[in-house]
Amino acid sequence: MEPYKCGMIPGPSGQRSADIDDEFYELYDSVTKKLEKMLYAPKGSAVVMVGEGMLALWAGLKSTLKPGDKVLSVATGIYGYGIADMCRDMGAVVEVVGTEYNETVSDGLLNQIRTKAEEFKPKLITAVHCETPSGTLNDRLGDVGKISASVGSLFYVDFVSSGMGAHVNC
Repeated sequence: MEPYKCGMIPGPSGQRSADIDDEFYELYDSVTKKLEKMLYAPKGSAVVMVGEGMLALWAGLKSTLKPGDKVLSVATGIYGYGIADMCRDMGAVVEVVGTEYNETVSDGLLNQIRTKAEEFKPKLITAVHCETPSGTLNDRLGDVGKISASVGSLFYVDFVSSGMGAHVNC
């Protein structure tokens, strides 16, 4: 896009806006296609949001849940437990299958997740790929995703801190 002067004044100003410029849409389309390729994501599934990581995390929850919906949170660290709290704050009914902060998804935890998911029938199952404060990476999210699919749940994964640094296999 060509640079242009931005007056930075309130109200209508006659200045061009990048978000309605054809060049912006071409650039956005190019970026989302590259993002989908990097994430091995289906065509048309990537969205670029301008803001900090919490913007995308809240947007995913707010666009999926309503008060009373059931959520099963897989918590292996402070972020996983935090997502459970976010869901509770929205009025969701939350069950947590959790570990200590220095553990990751294991065979034993998968069995607990499967049992709880089959009993609870959540609308959404949540998990965190990389628990940055603990320094742990959950590389068994593909198995959690299979459990989620088997009970008809959506699968929500926080991969804010790992998305471009480690393969997310869900």
